[in-house]
Amino acid sequence: MFQILAVARREIYSFFVSFRAYVILSLGLSLFTLFFGLMLADGREASMRQMFEVMHFLFLTICPILTMGLIAEEHRSGTIELLRTAPMSRAGVVVGKYLGAMAIFLLLVASTFHFYGILEHFGAPDRWPVATGYLGLMCEGSLLIAMGLFASSLTASQAVAGLLTYGSCFVLYALALVEPYVPGKWAGLITYFGLGNHLDSMARGLIETQDLVYFASTTLFFLGLTVWRFQTRG
Repeated sequence: MFQILAVARREIYSFFVSFRAYVILSLGLSLFTLFFGLMLADGREASMRQMFEVMHFLFLTICPILTMGLIAEEHRSGTIELLRTAPMSRAGVVVGKYLGAMAIFLLLVASTFHFYGILEHFGAPDRWPVATGYLGLMCEGSLLIAMGLFASSLTASQAVAGLLTYGSCFVLYALALVEPYVPGKWAGLITYFGLGNHLDSMARGLIETQDLVYFASTTLFFLGLTVWRFQTRG
């Protein structure tokens, strides 16, 4: 466990000494603040639901940028061999990198807590949908980061890894849009794998077992693929 946390700390440190860290954090918080301000200026109800919808969509772009160099940069710089020869399992390396990226993601999510504080001060928002909405954000991040980590293990190019992650994330998100045009026998499958369908229920204050199973199973699936790729790639 100590070795996994050491990899996670290394990932967090390398992130914050790079220019990419400040681009992601400043861009993300600026966009979140902009949309929150527009929501208030429009005189909408004291609710975080629409803000969560915006954040869900923006994270489709932010997460690929966050994850594209997790393993790809190690291959490009040649430091991957240090990880391969480290006295820990390949799975431990993958989990450590995943936890490091998740910590950064959660920091970005936490930077939006003051939005709720503003609504609480000026209105009376329903607290339970806010709590489940933030749970939905964490579930989304867990899946998108696992997908990005796998994409980063496929190539030594950060740009390619980022594009692969963005394309995959967008497909999952867009499944809900094509659902009305899918024949009945396939509609149920599209509904289940559509990322937006599971996030919408949490934003409304609903926590359903199938949503938690969806995020847990898909996240573990992509982490498993990453471990397999990391073990077999020469």
